[in-house]
Amino acid sequence: MAVNWEFSRTYFSQKDNQYMSKFKFEQESYMEGPFVFCGAIEEMISSLQGIRDSVPEELRDEIEVEIETTGGYEGSCTTSFVASYTRPATGKEITECKITEQNYAKAEKERKAAMFFKLKEELGL
Repeated sequence: MAVNWEFSRTYFSQKDNQYMSKFKFEQESYMEGPFVFCGAIEEMISSLQGIRDSVPEELRDEIEVEIETTGGYEGSCTTSFVASYTRPATGKEITECKITEQNYAKAEKERKAAMFFKLKEELGL
């Protein structure tokens, strides 16, 4: 079963002192679906191994998992499963992240300047 990892975001990690990119796999389902997270333990283990095996071996220690299961009618259950991992960002991802950070900083500066001039006008300064 193929695992579709989605790009989540790129950020600067103080811990790693470098830009990192985060990827996630998310599934919300009942007892049926491409991956099974409630029911028979062998199916659950097989599903988790398939997800683990889809990540490059050197990054498998980075995998984080969140599972939330809610019981339902007649033994059914709904499961929300999110797995994510991080890896060092590529040059392109770093560039895109820096551009986004610069655009955010510029917009924040413009917002503060507009607020300043509005307050200055309201106060008659």
